[in-house]
Amino acid sequence: MTRGEDNARDRGAAIVETLLVLPMLLMLLLGIVEFGRVYNAQLSVSHAAREAVRFYALEGELTAADDATGNNDGRWASGIAQATAPNLAITVSANPTCDPNDFGDVGTPTTIIVDHTISFNIPFWQGGTFDLTGIGTMRCGG
Repeated sequence: MTRGEDNARDRGAAIVETLLVLPMLLMLLLGIVEFGRVYNAQLSVSHAAREAVRFYALEGELTAADDATGNNDGRWASGIAQATAPNLAITVSANPTCDPNDFGDVGTPTTIIVDHTISFNIPFWQGGTFDLTGIGTMRCGG
């Protein structure tokens, strides 16, 4: 064997090794990207719940139907949650109800729950969905 044949075999072995390792590295890289996307969505959902419960505890308006003025300017808890996480399809629920104008409710804790379902797709891996939940709690009336 000559020196040239050894170099050609080494190059061929390097190409085969690269082709064997490349799919795993690509899957790892895309998994990291998907994890970051899901984590960002979870942070957005949690922030939306905190902002919504703050408004709800002070104003006591969960949806537009509860808005006595009929003004649909997004100044209700679910509208604020949606404005805080504009790129996510979220659902908002409150328990228990809170009316800061009713002095019997002042000081009792209320909780807003914001839910979002996100899907992920990593090559060579079966895709799926995660249910993300953000919970915010605050006393009625501040």
